[in-house]
Amino acid sequence: MSMPTSSFIFPGYPRLVSILVISVLFIFYFWLSSFQDGGRDLSLSLLLGAFFGLFLQRSRFCFFCVTRDFIDQRDSRGLLGILAALTIGILGYALVFGAILPEPLGKRLPPDAHIGPVSWVLALAALVFGAGMALSGSCISAHLYRLGEGAFGSLFALVGALVGFLIGFKTWNVLYLRFIQEAPVIWLPNYWGYDGAVTAQLGVLAVVAFSCCANTAPLPKLSRR
Repeated sequence: MSMPTSSFIFPGYPRLVSILVISVLFIFYFWLSSFQDGGRDLSLSLLLGAFFGLFLQRSRFCFFCVTRDFIDQRDSRGLLGILAALTIGILGYALVFGAILPEPLGKRLPPDAHIGPVSWVLALAALVFGAGMALSGSCISAHLYRLGEGAFGSLFALVGALVGFLIGFKTWNVLYLRFIQEAPVIWLPNYWGYDGAVTAQLGVLAVVAFSCCANTAPLPKLSRR
């Protein structure tokens, strides 16, 4: 009697496990979509989130890890992948908002774009978040899929992130009124148009990519048998 073949989605488990998990996912998808108040948005978020999590888990993607690999081992492959994703995002962003607001020059902002003031609070929050990743050894997305794999140590990192979120929630009103409310709202297409904004952003990414490639250590050659 032959053993059931391993699943690509869950290596080491029979394909039946993958079939059951995907079936449950779609059952919840159709159940949520039946709700009248926001059901379609919830079901779409569930489906996209599940497949995005699967992509992260199978690719072993982690923002902190790829940065650490570049600093410690001069392996730039992960960072170049992030730069490629940013490039696609910049082009897609320009196409989408170009259709919403064809003429960006001026003071108008695209509706529902959530373009907010830029303050030193944002830089400080990013620094604190990065320090948290360094202390925990992974980014939040990696801790989430590792928790699904049974790495219960990730619970401590997620609890720490939750505590940080609560602190930010409690201090948000004070920080916003004192330091953010009057800060400038910067949207590059307002100043340079879509062409100029895309050119500037891609230029910065090109410089970073060139710097990564210039500082990359040669990869070891695979031995042939």
